[in-house]
Amino acid sequence: MTLKTLLFTICCSLVIISSTYYKSVASETNSTSNNSTIEKNMPLNTEKQNIENQSPYSITRLSNGLKVAVFEDMRFPLVSIRLYVHAGSAYENETQAGISHLLEHMVFKGTDNFPKGQISSSIESVGGYLNAATSFDYTVYQTDMPQKSWLEGLKAVQEMAFKATLDPNELEPEKDVIIAELKRSEDNPGAKLFKMMQKATFNQTSYARPIIGYEQTVRSTSSDDLKTYIKTHYQPQNMLLLVAGNVKKEDVIKEAEALFGSLENTSKLSPPELTPPNAKAGIEVVYGPWNKIYLAFSFPAPPQTDPQATALDVFAHLLSGDRTSYLYKKYKYDLRLVESISASYDGFERTGMLSFFVTLEPDKFDKFWTTFIKDLPQLANLKFTDQELARAKLNIEDDLFRSKETLAGLASKLGYFEFFSSGGETGEKTYLHDLNIITQKVLAQVASEVLKPEVMNIAMIVPEVKPETKSESKSEVKPETQAQAKTEITKEPKQKNVSNSKQSSLFADLNSLQTKMSQDLNSNWQSKNKTQTVDETIQVEQAELIDLGANRKLILITDNTMPYTAINLFFNGGDSLLSQKEQGLAAFVSQAILKGTKTMDVTAIETFKADRAASFGASSGRQSFTLSLSQPSRFTPDMLKLLKDTLENPTFKEQELARIKENQIASVKTQEDQALGLAFRRVFPFLYGEHDYGKMQLGTLDSIEKIKRKDVLNFWNKQKEQAWVLSVSGAFNRDEIIAFAKSLPKPTQAIPSLKTAHFVGDKELNLKMPGRNQAHLLLIFETDKYISNDTPALELLNAVLAGQSGLLFRDLRDNQGLGYTVTSMTWQAQQGGFIAFYIGTEPNKIAQAKDGFIKIIQTLKDTKLDETELQRGKNQLEGDYYRDHQSIASRSSEAGSMALFDYKIDHPRQNIEQAKSVQAQDLQNLARKYFDLEKMRIVKVLP
Repeated sequence: MTLKTLLFTICCSLVIISSTYYKSVASETNSTSNNSTIEKNMPLNTEKQNIENQSPYSITRLSNGLKVAVFEDMRFPLVSIRLYVHAGSAYENETQAGISHLLEHMVFKGTDNFPKGQISSSIESVGGYLNAATSFDYTVYQTDMPQKSWLEGLKAVQEMAFKATLDPNELEPEKDVIIAELKRSEDNPGAKLFKMMQKATFNQTSYARPIIGYEQTVRSTSSDDLKTYIKTHYQPQNMLLLVAGNVKKEDVIKEAEALFGSLENTSKLSPPELTPPNAKAGIEVVYGPWNKIYLAFSFPAPPQTDPQATALDVFAHLLSGDRTSYLYKKYKYDLRLVESISASYDGFERTGMLSFFVTLEPDKFDKFWTTFIKDLPQLANLKFTDQELARAKLNIEDDLFRSKETLAGLASKLGYFEFFSSGGETGEKTYLHDLNIITQKVLAQVASEVLKPEVMNIAMIVPEVKPETKSESKSEVKPETQAQAKTEITKEPKQKNVSNSKQSSLFADLNSLQTKMSQDLNSNWQSKNKTQTVDETIQVEQAELIDLGANRKLILITDNTMPYTAINLFFNGGDSLLSQKEQGLAAFVSQAILKGTKTMDVTAIETFKADRAASFGASSGRQSFTLSLSQPSRFTPDMLKLLKDTLENPTFKEQELARIKENQIASVKTQEDQALGLAFRRVFPFLYGEHDYGKMQLGTLDSIEKIKRKDVLNFWNKQKEQAWVLSVSGAFNRDEIIAFAKSLPKPTQAIPSLKTAHFVGDKELNLKMPGRNQAHLLLIFETDKYISNDTPALELLNAVLAGQSGLLFRDLRDNQGLGYTVTSMTWQAQQGGFIAFYIGTEPNKIAQAKDGFIKIIQTLKDTKLDETELQRGKNQLEGDYYRDHQSIASRSSEAGSMALFDYKIDHPRQNIEQAKSVQAQDLQNLARKYFDLEKMRIVKVLP
């Protein structure tokens, strides 16, 4: 696992968790791979798929009722397998809360044919990926396998679903892991906010309970309870087996019959009856150890199978789907009142929810509140133009089609439609039909039926105030919050209004705050009683590198699988062009460059992109600056014009720079409000000091405040003159791309050179985050730079350590139960690198976790790994490589990043090939070389 992958895997689950954590909880830590570039001779199957004559999708029912869906897709040597069980947390009663999720954990703790931890090892040893997830309405067991080993994946999901041993001795330690997971969610404001909304909106239904359950119900669940649950719900007639990828239908049916055909249905299925949610309008406010306000509004909505569901998808997109949307333009861009604002419709099998999430600074709450509550009653009556409606439909359709780009996305999409709609392909067609017939009148009618004040719930988390100014609420105070209050919205609140001249005074008394909010709502809102065609020939070619001279390179990767194009323009530079006092400027300019040209202002650009279902972004790295585009291929000429206009004619208007400054400061504060965000923000300055790698990429609050327009212009004038690589992947006109590349300016500046980076300064960094439940620990060891003879072995060592069957997970998570997330990661750049061990655990277990890491390190230095461990790591590297290279964007990005530093664009693949010849003695030597405890750096985040 690379550092970039870890940040995506862990930080996304902690920060973006706000609307997803309690909808689907994965039990095992994902083990993803190194970022790498496209291999020139990547052996992708290019045989034709005759879509007109024979559909690649088929459905077969076994005699016991098990539905088997197969999608033949020969693009990659991969197969994705999903086994869906039509039972999740919404199928539990109150005393069972969390049993579905607990069972999903326990299937990894041993089955009839695989002892504890071995089922993950068996899959990863052949280069596969294994996981499981629990939602409200289903549980899914999934594997993504190399084509040659797909049958092992099929056997694994059957083993997990039907042959789990559920050993009571393994159950109790796993409960500790789940409780730690539950407590970790309390450290995330988004997860906490969703749980508050869930309870109020789905009141008195099984959807009101968190998927993970409660500590009391988890603790009380026995092995016999799990077995009874399986007997009730895990029946063939209640399941779907979906296989997608490089496999033949007849082979899947044959093996499915052999593995699943003899299973019997033991009882009649009777899904629990759902009483309609008894939602009553209310406001709940709690204190939290965060610096911002997290606010949500929620309304009960129809289930995902209701005809209104598609209209709610469109309505939510029009409100906040992109930067042309109503809420973004008004509250984020024009008024600058919020850090983020979104609307979303979450549809489940038997109910749904329309919700609004807002993050903002405390001093902006009063103005936002008074503005938004006047706006909220009018949202159903907003008049959208035909262009806006068409744009929303196009982008929703585009998201659906893009999910087919990877086999995992394809399998998940088909599984959803097959399980909860009128069938895989039929369900998709039905959804698209419903999407296309939505009108302005339909939107208004559906929105008015949902946006009713009498069922609206508001949840809010506010920053702690000083004890001497805080009055404890006596209304429904719960042990997990320091102060909490709940108020029902009534027409005549009895309590007096409170002056909001001082925000600290307002937040000091939750009851008074809620009374004021209730009064405001009643005075502003009274209830109203209103009612593409894909080329048939799959063509994936090797990468073509064209040297245009003068430090200009062009990479072309043709893939006509789908009518999309991904484009990346890489420049040398980024943070390497900055002084220490200019930290954050490159990141600042990466946002400013997108905010308008001489021919289009930022609003016009956002509309231009949205009308083409396109994305256009920019980012800065420690030694690079990148502009990235992705769009349906028919719009590539338009997007290339936008790219060139952006390069040549950026305006950097003062008003836009002021917004960016505000947003970047808010981003810094948000990072430092999250434990892992704080850790990874501080780790590079801690390790590398004054070196370019030691810069904070977002900058400090002081350095951001000092950025002026002249600084932006000076930086861009240097940056745009750097050497560049244009990398294009997907379906495109080769001649047009070459002509465009040649039209770009020739670089005039020398490529920045960096000194070798070494660790400096103190050996330990302790960061404090009061009020949190979990502690975080990083042990970090310096390694060589990316281009090194040690890199193949280092990547292999990391693969052996990380993952569900890795040494770290098996010992610290499975055996000792120390933490939910345990992994290792590598970071290597042009002039330096490191390998790190990470765990999130309870504060009183930090010392034990550190000892556990050191024990494994010592074992690696003293003992050779056995051949099984070695081969597992090698297979995992190769399997991850193919999984990571399914999307055209990943191939374009990674090929370009390699070429930028004059590496061979197939260098990551060469590393994998070289890793195949690494021996146990090589890894032992590597451990002895790099795992020097005297030079080890330690980073802790403690409550």
